[in-house]
This record gives sequence, C-alpha cells and structure tokens, in this order.
Amino acid sequence: MKSAFLNKDKQLVVDFRSKPKPKSHELLIKVHATSVNPSDWKQMKNFAKLGLSYHAGADFSGVVEEVGEKVTRFKKGDAVFAHKGPGGGAASEYLTVHENHVLSVPDNVSLDHAAGVPTAAITAWHGLITYGNLKPGHKVLIIGASGGVGSYAIQIAKAFDAEVTGVSGGESIEMVKQLGADHVIDYKKNNVVKEERLFGKFDLILDMVSIGHYKEYFPLLAPKGQYVTSVTTKQNFIGKLKGLFSFGRKKANVIFVPTRGLEQLKEIRKLMEKGQIVTPVHDTFTLDDINQAYDLSKRGGVNGKIIIQMVS
Repeated sequence: MKSAFLNKDKQLVVDFRSKPKPKSHELLIKVHATSVNPSDWKQMKNFAKLGLSYHAGADFSGVVEEVGEKVTRFKKGDAVFAHKGPGGGAASEYLTVHENHVLSVPDNVSLDHAAGVPTAAITAWHGLITYGNLKPGHKVLIIGASGGVGSYAIQIAKAFDAEVTGVSGGESIEMVKQLGADHVIDYKKNNVVKEERLFGKFDLILDMVSIGHYKEYFPLLAPKGQYVTSVTTKQNFIGKLKGLFSFGRKKANVIFVPTRGLEQLKEIRKLMEKGQIVTPVHDTFTLDDINQAYDLSKRGGVNGKIIIQMVS
C-alpha cells in the first residue's frame, strides 16, 4: 500500500509499505481521505530534527474492509472517521484502529468532508465549550474565523445560540458570513484591539492566530471573560505559566487547547448529523501530492480545510 512518511533523508515521501493486519479489537480501514492541519507539518518538522520516524496524517475517513475477531461495533463496509493524532499515519491507503476509537460517518456527510472534521473541530469544541464555558447568548469573538478551527468554531458557537463576531479578511469574509457569523470584522481595514465600540463586549475570545500579545485583547473582554488560544507563542507560554491575568476588574485565562477527544467528537457528530456543521474545503489533493498540500498550509491564508484523497 502507499503511505506518506519521513525517509532516512528526513524528506516526506510517498512510497509502498506493508498493509497492516487488524488485531482482535481492531478495524482495517481502507482510507478514503485525510486532511491537513498545521500541527501535522509542525510536528513532522520537530520529528525530523530529532531523527525520529514520522508517518503523516492525523485525521481520516474511510470504509471498514476487515474486522478483528472480537469486534462488535462495526462490520465490513461501514463508513467511519476519527482522529489518530499528528503522526498517526492517516495519510495511507490502509490503517488499523481500535473499534472504540472511531465513529460512523453520518449518512448526510461525505467522506471527504468527514475527513476534515476531527482535529480542527475538536480543537474548536475544547476552546469554546470545555475551557471557554460557552453559554447561550454569549458574545464570542473568533480571530482567524476562516481557518480550519475557526470555520468549525463559528458553527459550534451558533449551535449553542451564541452571538458570533468573526475576524477575517479579503475573500474569506463572505465564507465567514455563510458559516453563520453575525458580524465580521475585516482585519485588513480595522485593528480589532483598538475598536472602542468592542471594549468590554465579549464573554469569550477564541484566538487561532495569536499574532499580537494576548494582553492586547483584554480590554475587549467582559467581566469574567475568557481569552482562549491553542497557538503556541512565547507570550502565550509565559501566560500559561502564570495561569491567570487581570486587566482592571476583568480576568482571562490563557489556555492551550488539546486537539484530541473522542467524547467531544461524538458531540460534534451529532451536530454534523443535524446539518449544523459542514466542512468548507479550500482545496483537494491526491496522496502523491501531499507535499504540495503541506506547502499550501504552510503559506497560510487557507479558508477551511485542505483534503487529501487516497487514489489507488
């Protein structure tokens, strides 16, 4: 089978490897697609520096081709999707996974779109719900609203009846509106942190860009408002070590958002089934062109998700 991995020269290549065999509680999945997350190529870079092996792909969708002798939840032919984590080897024509670590793809969702969901949507869920304590009626500011995480965050926040303001720019503004944002701020025309009309407005800020210093956003927070980010910067790392910051009477936690969580993905699946979460696709590549897909992600400016299809 074809698979993407780092070779001995620390280059990401697509080459042939042995097809895996499922253990007693595992499924053999014929992978339909994986998707690209910045964490994929960032971790790959770190693994290359350390001389460690790396098998590309965190998210996947596909069809069950074979089941282990003790599998009870799935059968051959079932469509499934899941998150294996960066370096999980999802960029392969086949993979094995424990039956308890995958979910069925809703009938109204394509395999391409399902492959885009796990990492980005789970990150958005943790940022909004697990740590952001989102409640109906809350006012939410999403910075980087057109990216992978941001695009799902808009939809999740709206599903929880929040009032959403998205920060985006250029051609992506229309997409952010279509995903449900109540208001959109064009960062190319307006400096969000200097907009006095926004001071004290937001119960939650989800920052998926983290270009400026986190304290710049504190004036925008309502009392007891939360600033949440999963972007690792020096300033955010210091903020995490200190734990809690204050700006006058306002307080905010800087939280690093985990990307894994099957229980969260189960809740996300319910929203997918209801049509409340869709996957905006920026571009689609084949497995042989995975380096082009990673390069596109590295350049930035991606609206939604990049999908990589396995083509035999």
